[in-house]
Amino acid sequence: MRRVLQLLAVFACVQARFGLSGALHDTLGPGTIVVDGFIWIEAGDSLIVRSGTVFNFTGSYSFDLHGTLRAQGTQSDSIFFTTDLDVNPAGWMGLRFHEGSDGSILTYCVIENGHAHGGPPFDCGGGVYCESAPNFQHCSIRNNRADADGGGVYCTDASPIFSNCSITGNTATSSGGGSACRAGASPSFTDCVFGDNVAQGGGGVYCNASSPSFVGCTFNGNGAAGNGGAVACWEGSNPGLVDCIITDNTASGAGEDNGGGGVYCNFSHPSLLRCSVTGNEAHLDGGGALCASSNARFTNCLFSGNTANGDGGGACVKQTAHPVFEFCTFSDNIAGGNGGGACCDTSFMEFNSTIVVFSQGVGIYFYGGGACNGCPIVHCDFFSNSAGDFGGPAVPESLGIVFRFNRMLEVCDKNYNIFRDPCFANRGAGDFHLLDNSHCISMADPERAVNLDFENDARPNPDATVADIGMDESPSFRDWPFVRGTVVYWPDPPLGSPLHLWWQSCLGSPLYKIWGSPDAGNTGYVLDTTTDTTWTDYTAPNRPSRWFYYVTAEWPDSL
Repeated sequence: MRRVLQLLAVFACVQARFGLSGALHDTLGPGTIVVDGFIWIEAGDSLIVRSGTVFNFTGSYSFDLHGTLRAQGTQSDSIFFTTDLDVNPAGWMGLRFHEGSDGSILTYCVIENGHAHGGPPFDCGGGVYCESAPNFQHCSIRNNRADADGGGVYCTDASPIFSNCSITGNTATSSGGGSACRAGASPSFTDCVFGDNVAQGGGGVYCNASSPSFVGCTFNGNGAAGNGGAVACWEGSNPGLVDCIITDNTASGAGEDNGGGGVYCNFSHPSLLRCSVTGNEAHLDGGGALCASSNARFTNCLFSGNTANGDGGGACVKQTAHPVFEFCTFSDNIAGGNGGGACCDTSFMEFNSTIVVFSQGVGIYFYGGGACNGCPIVHCDFFSNSAGDFGGPAVPESLGIVFRFNRMLEVCDKNYNIFRDPCFANRGAGDFHLLDNSHCISMADPERAVNLDFENDARPNPDATVADIGMDESPSFRDWPFVRGTVVYWPDPPLGSPLHLWWQSCLGSPLYKIWGSPDAGNTGYVLDTTTDTTWTDYTAPNRPSRWFYYVTAEWPDSL
């Protein structure tokens, strides 16, 4: 008899419950719970939901939380908040976390098929609406929709936490297919995936007067009918993206201000650190990123394989924007208009210690107006851009005009930009590490302090040397100044005796050229050649009282 009673107790625990509505507290589950009315947790109350519980909403009902929810499933036994769209095509109205529901925790929960509709704010947050700070861990928020903002998640003046969550296949009629953040919201997303979300603006994420953070997140396959395929930032937003992957997103808007296949910012100041922006497309401007009236900052970022049907395959800067690109790598970006790598229109942008190579179109195109012709483009590397490195009516003065040697005896322009192959490890496979013979090694701006590269390797390497141009810091370095060799000088050589020179040996079997000049800023002319690492100037007594010697190494493949 005891065995029979135990079986009956188990059956009673897992059977479906019908007709659930009203205030909830204590404990529910496991099993399927059919919800046929609005349900809520009152302020001061709490509800524990066991793993393996399914909330099946039969109509347009919401789950409103004024108290605390603890829904902690497991990887093999999740908790579901759902509806059958064949039976209930309008969907249910999602989880709505109101003020006072702080302390709620959801782990391994699936929140799907929600539909936010009606007047504001009920038309926002198809899956999750947050006015408080619940904690989501390993949750899937999928296939929800909102008639206004936040198809998957909507946050207003709140700081919820999302870690290891998947936010996919959500739709917003207005903004933020995956997530919308407004009115001072500062949610944090760590190791989350935003995939295949769709909205008018901000296919993956939309930010307005908010400062969300994204660490280790992936934005893939999101789409905006207007701007910001992956991320759109508006009106004083300051989001931070660190170690994020932004790939294969699309902004299909054709209006004047639309674009930004990967990232769009307008009157906002996002910061991207060690982010990969690749394979994105804008039907107008800014395949990788579009900055309008914004002071965005991109550090140790990769822009590769992005396409703009208009201007700025990698990035487009317009409307008095002032973004900074430092220690970035631009490669293989395409523009149907101007600026395969980047385009600057009536703005002031900075490129520092950045690689811009293999663009289809001009490396950087400068329209007239604003401060375009004063843009600081310094200590960068430009190479093999199909329509030239620079173009447009407002190219900054002396940019690209080679007339001097830098401290490594690389030919450069006034701003120490070089024009040599960066020598990527495997560009075709997307490996943009620098090979040991890269011309970008030890050539970055020595005054620009960025302590780590895109893989968190120390920069510069070794310490107290000069960092490398681009997102990668190579373990190789130039201890002595050299192009592919060395430079030495002797001011005021001793009179009346020959002068003996020696220098560091280079790998391989180069031919060393010894140059001489009375001018420290000019290599002068070739005095002699040798395969040794020593050379004696027997005519030193006849030189001017101040004389400089330069030694360079050339291999058979040298230019």
